[in-house]
Amino acid sequence: MPDIAAMARGAGEPQRVSVVIAAYNVGPYVAETVKCALGQTMPTARSSSSTTGRTDDTAERLEPYLSQIRLVRQEHAGLAAARNHALRLAAANYIALLDADDIWTPTKLAGPGRDRGSPPALRDDRLRRL
Repeated sequence: MPDIAAMARGAGEPQRVSVVIAAYNVGPYVAETVKCALGQTMPTARSSSSTTGRTDDTAERLEPYLSQIRLVRQEHAGLAAARNHALRLAAANYIALLDADDIWTPTKLAGPGRDRGSPPALRDDRLRRL
């Protein structure tokens, strides 16, 4: 697999987004959430799912996606700690936070009114430039 950080920040490469999904006991929902992140029309560097002290089958439900996502496990320390840990690992120019029980339309990251060369969906307060 190529170095995603180099691709995302390299000259002439398209803008990419790292999607961060913090997960705690969301087994029934998390696979659909990951699928919608991977199915974005805007290229994503890699989706990161951070599981914290789970007591359900969340990690097992993510196994089919391990070639496309980074799964990070840590002790339960709350949503903010899980997101912050995953954010430190983000490799793209932009990050987007996705709740583990939500889904996006395929064009969510492309954003309405995106013109040539402009950053995606900057009006969305959950998308930040790194």
